[in-house]
Amino acid sequence: MKLIYVSINKINMRNYLPKDNSSVFEIHFEDNLGKQVIRERMKIEKALASIINSIKNKEELKNYEIGEEVKVVIQDKDKVKRVIDDFLFKAKELIKKLDKKNPENYLDTLSRINRLSVNVSEEIKKLPERKKSFWEERLERKLGK
Repeated sequence: MKLIYVSINKINMRNYLPKDNSSVFEIHFEDNLGKQVIRERMKIEKALASIINSIKNKEELKNYEIGEEVKVVIQDKDKVKRVIDDFLFKAKELIKKLDKKNPENYLDTLSRINRLSVNVSEEIKKLPERKKSFWEERLERKLGK
């Protein structure tokens, strides 16, 4: 089995279409071979799962060899999901503010949506550490850490 480690660096949102509530997501990530970018149109509601699946599918196809299984591991996956979820929440809040009756405001909000970006690696560093469960703390005390 071949293990591929991937870290997501940045996600940009471009070309939002209100009609089908989708946008082109530009995902910058790094694997053992170097930096790469995926550009793909996705629905806003399903973007979190689609982003992770797109990275996994691309890496599996790129590193596939006959008779060998490929497993893609995303570094800090839980934290990455939290950061992307917050990013998508901000996008949805801006989308709610779109008002077709006020053309100037509409275009301004649309341009703000199309410039949305998140530096995932930086945002992960800002996240607070997950609080340890009672059982994890008890195990650490028992082991003397």
